[in-house]
Amino acid sequence: MELKHFFAQDIEGNVIPNATVYVYEAGGTTIATGLEDKDGNPLPVPFYANEDGLIQFAAPDGVYDMRVVDGLRDYTLKVQAFDANLVRTINVDSMTKLDEMNSSALMDGQTVSIQGSIFTRSAGQWRLDSLLTAGAFGILGNGEDETKRVQAAMDYLGEIGGGTLDISGRHITLLGKINGHSNTRLYGGGTGVLDFSQRTEPVNGDQALVTFRGTSSPVILLTQDAVYGQNAIHVHDASQFKEGDLVEVSMNDEGSYPDTSVGVKSGQLNIVQQVDVSNNRIILDTIIYELKGYSVANGARVRIVEHPVENIIIEGLRVIGGGRPVENSGGDLGIGIFFGRNVSVRDCVMERCDGKSIEVISCYHASIENNEVYLDKIGTTNSKVSYGISYSSSYFVDITHNKVVNARHGIISSHLSSSLDNKYYGVSRFINIEGNFITGNYGDLSSSGYSSSHAGIATHTDVEHLKIKGNTVSGCYLGINPRTWFIDIEGNTIEGCKSHGIYLSGSFHNLLFKNNVVRECGSFLGFQSSTSENQHDNLVFEGNHFVSSNGVFSIAFSEDIETGISRGFVFKGNVVAGSRYTGSYNAVTILGRVSGIIEGNILYDNASGDLRVERATGLYITDNRMEGGVSIQETDKTWLINNLAGSVGLSKGNTNMLVEGNNVKKLILNDPSNHSNFFSGNTILG
Repeated sequence: MELKHFFAQDIEGNVIPNATVYVYEAGGTTIATGLEDKDGNPLPVPFYANEDGLIQFAAPDGVYDMRVVDGLRDYTLKVQAFDANLVRTINVDSMTKLDEMNSSALMDGQTVSIQGSIFTRSAGQWRLDSLLTAGAFGILGNGEDETKRVQAAMDYLGEIGGGTLDISGRHITLLGKINGHSNTRLYGGGTGVLDFSQRTEPVNGDQALVTFRGTSSPVILLTQDAVYGQNAIHVHDASQFKEGDLVEVSMNDEGSYPDTSVGVKSGQLNIVQQVDVSNNRIILDTIIYELKGYSVANGARVRIVEHPVENIIIEGLRVIGGGRPVENSGGDLGIGIFFGRNVSVRDCVMERCDGKSIEVISCYHASIENNEVYLDKIGTTNSKVSYGISYSSSYFVDITHNKVVNARHGIISSHLSSSLDNKYYGVSRFINIEGNFITGNYGDLSSSGYSSSHAGIATHTDVEHLKIKGNTVSGCYLGINPRTWFIDIEGNTIEGCKSHGIYLSGSFHNLLFKNNVVRECGSFLGFQSSTSENQHDNLVFEGNHFVSSNGVFSIAFSEDIETGISRGFVFKGNVVAGSRYTGSYNAVTILGRVSGIIEGNILYDNASGDLRVERATGLYITDNRMEGGVSIQETDKTWLINNLAGSVGLSKGNTNMLVEGNNVKKLILNDPSNHSNFFSGNTILG
């Protein structure tokens, strides 16, 4: 009850003494009940103002019409009674009951609780003032299909501009798919389960079991070539754009990113920084990264992501997919976010989403953090996609502190199917992969299916400016497989990988591999020269520990003898020990036209010798401790200075060589008559 105070007034504002007062329920002529006078006594209607025109009455919380009558003066005021000291929350069972309530009689500020969700009356509408509980939409988790109820709750949040759907404590069966909207948090609190396991058909491609999707404009063709290093594009009509737009620039060409296994078009995501309408020019927030530029001749184009799904949080869910219904078939895409901006998937457990468990495509600022991914163990040959976490066409993605078990690739860039390569271009930049744990067990170590495990962390030739830091990769076929450029691989532990700890393939360069530990792998580090890009520049390996391998080779760099070349090669401060291979490869083997420096390394306890160099051009080998043998042949401009080695064998074909200040047990010269080589100050200990 609230005591109200008014004065009866005429049209000129003069008080009217003893005016007659009626109080009705809002919007009608039904006399209000439950009124009291200022002393708390029942007050019948009508009642009267006092001699000073003062009207006083108390009424239950609500909205009323107060009518004042005196002679020809007859007017009505809308009155709201509200006692702030009283608890005013009404409890109802469902959203349907809320709609059925006589809302016109409810005042602004009235609150209603529906299964723990709090709604407040404001300006005649209901406003969600808390998270939305599953119970508010009748989501019970009782084993029946609840796809429509979950979708209705998600759509409601979309309609009101966003909010949190809390499904914690419920195991929800879904035979359909779920689609979400911007500004939505889907929350499970570690106990909420979305169970799709009873579905019979896998969901993949650009659909997921849980999908958040934005929309983009039709393609807008560029009118001028976009040039590498600049940050402008030109179109016919720049007035279509505005500052802050998310745009996608691409063309009908792979550009600098050739890849036979994935559908990739050169492209990038950007934010529009400035619109120059008079010159039909768009200024982007970063430079054009494509080395070849985006050419009009190759269909250079831009799309506006008109309605990105923004501000998405998927948190604390357990999502169960259908596995692989048939051997060698594709599985489900668990959580998929397309054309997103500021999105996060965290603290989720993904089970049997055997296509891709979590994927972001064409997303700008995404975080995939502290999730656990479990895929089916497969012990036979299976070439179908089975990935833990995948990203493509995306900028500024953090993939941190996740656990992935049994994936063909634990974390992988792109792998867009051919049906999607015209929808999304493929290339990603500024990716951080840190603190993850990935283990293979794709199949038993002795099975043919194990080789399908591929790598714990891999790229295709569709990502640059990538950091792989502080991860643990264990029991995969390959540990880390970079196939592109501008990659920092630092502080990782790679162990028990059957084929290689590190495998370099594709068009890689500008790669830093630092302070990693690679142990108990088939081979420490392998190198495959690409037929499409045979130049591998600025490869730096520093401060790593390579311990115990039993493969065909331990560390091998093999450039194509005729066309391949690696410049700026640095192998410095590494420890290489325990290689058990006894064939023609040494612990560190460099074949082909490699130039650079090998400095300050420690190599010992390697079965077939420590270092073998062939056909290098301009290689500086200095201050290394090599317990075993060193073999150098057919090189040009190789300097061997201040090393400690067991034996050094210099075969025929070396030219312009400097051998100075070394301490060796044995020096073998197979071509002592070659006067282009120079020997000085060496100590032969044997």
